[in-house]
This record gives sequence, structure tokens and C-alpha cells, in this order.
Amino acid sequence: MAPTGKEIRDEIAKLRELQKQVPPDTMFGDSNTAAIDAEIEVLEEDLTEDDIDDRSQKYEDDETEDAWPLRVRDMAVRVRQWLDGQEPDPPSRGWEGLVKTKENEKKEKQ
Repeated sequence: MAPTGKEIRDEIAKLRELQKQVPPDTMFGDSNTAAIDAEIEVLEEDLTEDDIDDRSQKYEDDETEDAWPLRVRDMAVRVRQWLDGQEPDPPSRGWEGLVKTKENEKKEKQ
């Protein structure tokens, strides 16, 4: 079942909040920030899979402006699938496990 307008607005707000709490990069150097930005853009602009693929193709063609690497593309497609009712979990669910907490930071320092 596709999300309602309110659910989409709530999801955008959750993603913006999570972006402040998630590490900016993965341990492999991929940008979590760019991935969340892409997810928000899909939600705000109602991007189609063709729009998403165009952004990914720019990356493959070495165009840097507005280009999305494969990981970002895959996450954007999952958001599109959520909007279309094909993915049951909202995008924010995937980020919740990466939230930096004081307890997690203490464990990392040990």
C-alpha cells in the first residue's frame, strides 16, 4: 500500500533528523549524507525510476553534477518502491541502526 501525503512528509522529517545522527560516511568511505539526501529528494520531487537511473548514468559517465553512485541509486530506488507500495519499510528504518548514541561512541573508543 502506497504511503499517504502525511506519511511522506513525516518520513522526510524523520530522514532529516536521522541525517544529523548517522555518521556522514560508511567505513568504506561511501557517503551516508549523499544517500539520505537522495532519499529525501525522491520523496520531495516524486522522482521516477527513470529519473533515478539518469542520475546514476551521469555518475557512470563521469559527470559530477547531480550524479549518484550505485549505492545511492539503489537506496533511491528503494524509496521509489516504498512510494509505489512495493516496499513495506519506510526509508528511515534502514538508518535507525546507524544512529550515533553516547553509549555507542563509548564502545567505539574502547
